[in-house]
Amino acid sequence: EGDVGYELEAKPQGSHIALLVELFLLLGLSGIVSEDEEDCVSPTSPGAGVSSMGTGLIRASTKAKGTAKEKETSPKDHGGRYWDEGLAKAWAVIQRVHHADLADGVVDGELLKQVLVPPVGFNMLRAKVEYELERQMERPDADDDDHVRMNLSNPAKPTKEQLCIRLGMTMSRLDWLHKLFESYLQPDSDDPNAPAPCCLYPECPASLDKEQMRTLVTEVEPNLSRAEFEARFTRIDKDGSGMIEFDEFAMWIHSSEIRIAGNAACKMTFEEIANRYQEPLDLIMYLHTCFQDELPDGVEDCYPEEPEGLPKADAVRLAQSLIPNLDTKEFKENFEFVDEHSRQRGHCDFDEFVELLDLDDLPAELRDRFEEN
Repeated sequence: EGDVGYELEAKPQGSHIALLVELFLLLGLSGIVSEDEEDCVSPTSPGAGVSSMGTGLIRASTKAKGTAKEKETSPKDHGGRYWDEGLAKAWAVIQRVHHADLADGVVDGELLKQVLVPPVGFNMLRAKVEYELERQMERPDADDDDHVRMNLSNPAKPTKEQLCIRLGMTMSRLDWLHKLFESYLQPDSDDPNAPAPCCLYPECPASLDKEQMRTLVTEVEPNLSRAEFEARFTRIDKDGSGMIEFDEFAMWIHSSEIRIAGNAACKMTFEEIANRYQEPLDLIMYLHTCFQDELPDGVEDCYPEEPEGLPKADAVRLAQSLIPNLDTKEFKENFEFVDEHSRQRGHCDFDEFVELLDLDDLPAELRDRFEEN
């Protein structure tokens, strides 16, 4: 009879299967891919299909298996390969790497999108696969239920948008934290030609070990004692891996109530703002002139020593004049996030106003005026 919904499934053989085999081989899964080579799914099996039921599923059939021993798994010749148990096991490894709810070997479109990372992130993904294979070697008796429990205890990473909401943080601030986090990633010492390390959060997040994390935290919180660091590290490292990923780092900063970019009592200088956003100092000074012009007559903004706050309505108007296609709703929502820690509620100081702007959206003609030579 075949599986329910088989009429909605594509064939379990073709270029899409060949490409997945190529992916598995590149990820170092050749042992799993080839171990069941004798158990190739029969083309007459209706259950071995690629489902198009909204999510793009690929699954192996347990009803019929061929005995095509002549097939070989190689990067050059597997166009006739059927989606079999060996390939399903390889995909299950990838599911565990990405903390899928169920490591059942069924390919779904959403997870496949996460696996197809840019070239610069592929080495990181391969390393995660290697780690998962080593973990399985250490626990050869682990059954599928163990893997399911493991996956449920390691839920998918929150998106950056979700982190902003949880932490009451603007996207520009979160992006800056991400760049700071990335700057502490160590290059591959065994391969001098390897691309610079990067963190493709949340699809393929990088991590810092304890010593790297201590170096980073010491920069932003120099008075933190070793004992305090150890206590916080243990609290933040919820999975006990000894590694801190970006969302955990952001939670650390949030729980410590650190304002990386300065606080209400200690403002960044204009030069520091320019350095933070990697923008010309002249552009930052121009934005401050616009900010000053928006203040009431007779009120002078002596930033950073004696800053004056700009009311929310005036800040929105100024942002709209600077960025014609401004997303006003998003700007107002971000204002509420910043306002939680503002020196004067309902107002934003100049550094906070710059934080609220997406400087990349400034008109090209304006940016060109201040482009550094």
